[in-house]
Amino acid sequence: MSRLIWLIPLAVLLCAPSLRVQASPEPVVLYVHPNRAGDGSSWAQALPSVQAALAVAPRGAEVWVAAGTYRPSADTVRTATFRLRDHVALYGGFIGTEVDRRARNPALHRTILSGDLGQTGVADDNAYHVVTGSGTGPEAVLDGFVITGGYADGAFPHNRGAGVFNASGSPTLRNLVIRDNQAFAVEARAGFGAGVYNDAGSSPVVADTRLEGNRVVDSGGGGGMANKNGSAPQLTRVVFEGNEAATLGGGMTNDTGSSPVLRHVVFRANRARFSGGLDNYGNADPVLYNVHFEDNEAAVYGGGLTNDAHSDPLLVHVTFSGNVAHNEEQRGGGALHNDASSPILLHVTFFGNKAADGASGIHSVGTSFPQVSNGIFWNEGPEIEGPAQVRHALVRGGYAAGDHVLSAEPLFTDAPRDLRPQARSPVCEAGAAEALPPDRHDLDGDGDYAEPLPLTADARPETPSVDLGAYACSATQ
Repeated sequence: MSRLIWLIPLAVLLCAPSLRVQASPEPVVLYVHPNRAGDGSSWAQALPSVQAALAVAPRGAEVWVAAGTYRPSADTVRTATFRLRDHVALYGGFIGTEVDRRARNPALHRTILSGDLGQTGVADDNAYHVVTGSGTGPEAVLDGFVITGGYADGAFPHNRGAGVFNASGSPTLRNLVIRDNQAFAVEARAGFGAGVYNDAGSSPVVADTRLEGNRVVDSGGGGGMANKNGSAPQLTRVVFEGNEAATLGGGMTNDTGSSPVLRHVVFRANRARFSGGLDNYGNADPVLYNVHFEDNEAAVYGGGLTNDAHSDPLLVHVTFSGNVAHNEEQRGGGALHNDASSPILLHVTFFGNKAADGASGIHSVGTSFPQVSNGIFWNEGPEIEGPAQVRHALVRGGYAAGDHVLSAEPLFTDAPRDLRPQARSPVCEAGAAEALPPDRHDLDGDGDYAEPLPLTADARPETPSVDLGAYACSATQ
């Protein structure tokens, strides 16, 4: 009897179709090729334009786009834009024969979304915004494209986001090159975000992307990217290189409570009047993990980074190398300038930064009070000027007000190319693990929000003593 009772529920389980695992349906794929004129059902019958595919793509569809140049309009309609759609994914980088998305190669098969609408090479008839992601969520995907030729010189908001414009929109942006887009100050409204503009709580996911050669002209900020009014994008493996802004943040600007999270990001050779690499203003508190500022340049304030008006970012494993502040009008920081702002810096390395007038490392004024733990400062000129808390650090020339501060040469492996300390460096095991707060943003992506912040991408504090600086000491001499 007991055996029969056991068998009945087993039989029910085996026979009940509602309990079987259902396979997920394959997404509908639409194909786009610049030399086809079909219905999009195959490469042979591909649609001729991205706009045509966006118009008919059903929810959950993927749009595969072959290499070539695509424009949002065949006419000179400057408000034309590639408008992303929720639950529709656009993938570029195909040669036009693939049957598996994994076979595409965006680096080899360049798929270009261009704002060059009118006469080729004449910018002032280009689209204001090449791509628009306003009102979307993360299921709106753009992956594997070059975005170029946006020319935002119209009345607000058409003077922002020449490459990508997001207002209350948070699409997923991956494997992109966003280059040579421009935004302008128009009618007393500053231009912002020539490469990417995020406003009104926009928080896109941006990964494996380069922003290069984008410019904000006349006045404004964020040559590469501008985040305003509570926008908090998530950036991973992103490079800002050679971007310019007339006023603030050659690479990026964050203001009005915008606090993005940056992981494995590089700011290189960006320029602006104020803040060559990154500018934070007005309660902007981003998190920077494994971020590198290299060869950025500002006329005033911070060559690499400026924090202003109660902006208190967290910097972990951040390097500043070769940044310059000319400080033509007032004192500033070759690497970092703070005004009424108090960043926290953990495991940072400053090397070879310069300031014409001020501090080559950190310059702070007003109510600023940066807190530095486990850092290395080896620059050209005064290292730290203004109020600061410095604990467990190596500072060239010393720092009398600090706690456990060394002054001996750090013995980098091959500065500035390789800022890892040699195994015999005095910074090895000279730090303190208790300085590390909890990893509230899960910066290493392991799902643990309570553990200490990671010392490196693949190591955690095991003992009370840890190495100073952004990198662990080399294992060899």
